[in-house]
Amino acid sequence: MPNPKIVYPATYTPANAVAFANTDNSAATVSASTPLPVALGDGALAAMGSTTDTAAASDSATASLIALFKRLLGKFPAGLGQKTAAASLPVVLASDQGAITTAGVYNTAQPTLTGGQVGSLQLDSSGALAVRLQWSGGYIAGVSGNITDGATNSVNTIMTLTRGFLFNGSTWDRQKKPVAVSRIASSAASTNATVAKGGAGDIFAIQAYNTTTSVIYLKLYNKAAAPTVGTDTPIKTIAIAPSASLAASATWANGLYFSTGIAYALTAAAADSDTTAIAAGAIVGLNLDYQ
Repeated sequence: MPNPKIVYPATYTPANAVAFANTDNSAATVSASTPLPVALGDGALAAMGSTTDTAAASDSATASLIALFKRLLGKFPAGLGQKTAAASLPVVLASDQGAITTAGVYNTAQPTLTGGQVGSLQLDSSGALAVRLQWSGGYIAGVSGNITDGATNSVNTIMTLTRGFLFNGSTWDRQKKPVAVSRIASSAASTNATVAKGGAGDIFAIQAYNTTTSVIYLKLYNKAAAPTVGTDTPIKTIAIAPSASLAASATWANGLYFSTGIAYALTAAAADSDTTAIAAGAIVGLNLDYQ
């Protein structure tokens, strides 16, 4: 059917005005207060809106396009760059997501990060993951490969160097081995008072041979100077049998600890107060292995 006829108002001048039909088929002149009507796509949305419109209260609210757009903008972070979790958009992996590949980077010099920084996994020049063991005091050293054992060729292995500790009664000492010897090749005709070490240490073994037909007593003192025999009190007295060597009782696998110093003497009687000198050459090959 033909379009309905538009009835122009008396003041309408076609040369300088545009008119449109109202619902009652009367003509309306386009002006700032009577804009040309525009139908939106689905017919349910309101007008474009004003820049002063408040953001829509929900995603499904009936609101202007500007109000809905403001709501959308409000869901984005305030700016670009790294943010806290609360200030970032949530990301959820799909339930059927396959394995995620973790990438690393090779640097000729390892980076130094500061608090809160995120860094890439570090690779060596072969693409293998670079790993350093760490504790609160620094990095743990002593991991190496290609160890040669002297009986076979070099083998591919990892050797971890560890150090044992032993309790000395009050503190923990690093496990040690003997590194020095105090010796008397042949005893003098005296008590042979000797200081082996003027500080804390450990005796690991003693060797000696008694050339006489009487027992001779080796007395050990916790002292940093030569003992005053008969006055100082020994911490250990070892009997060396006639015409015999010291037995296994003079060997300590973990060391016999002396907190002040290592000193010793030789007497002919067992009493702490004894000062009887032994004969020259009565004891030969006396060795104290200590650290």
